Amino acid sequence: CSLVADKDGKFNPELILNLSLDRIVGGIEPDRQHEFIPCPIDLSERYEEIIGMTFKKDTPVEKIIFAVSEGTAPYIETKPIHETQYSVRDASYQKEGYKIFGIECRPNQELFSVLSSFGDNLIVLSPEPIRQDMIKKVLNQMKNYSLQ
Repeated sequence: CSLVADKDGKFNPELILNLSLDRIVGGIEPDRQHEFIPCPIDLSERYEEIIGMTFKKDTPVEKIIFAVSEGTAPYIETKPIHETQYSVRDASYQKEGYKIFGIECRPNQELFSVLSSFGDNLIVLSPEPIRQDMIKKVLNQMKNYSLQ
């Protein structure tokens, strides 16, 4: 983690940058003018609530319920989308030919990317705002592929 100073020059734990070290080309000369300061927060706890790296403090943790086609379900069972993943047995969510799962995390771009990666084999069932976001993304994708 790399901490960023706020406008007063003080380190602010809300301003954390994640740098893609695998994309650095060439050598980096260490800045010897500054001492190393350990990260003041437990990052393992921070990342338990998200998929990927994008953490938005103001975005609450949501219970996200989704249906996965029976052919894809074994993959999701053995390689969970998030560590909180569980099977949903609530009859109100049952869908013919699909297995129902839930996760609890903060919605972010990486979540939508992972859910979208399953194409028509995954359907977000709730909460409704996340379902609507997925619908918008699918409709925009269809628009992008139209020949008009």
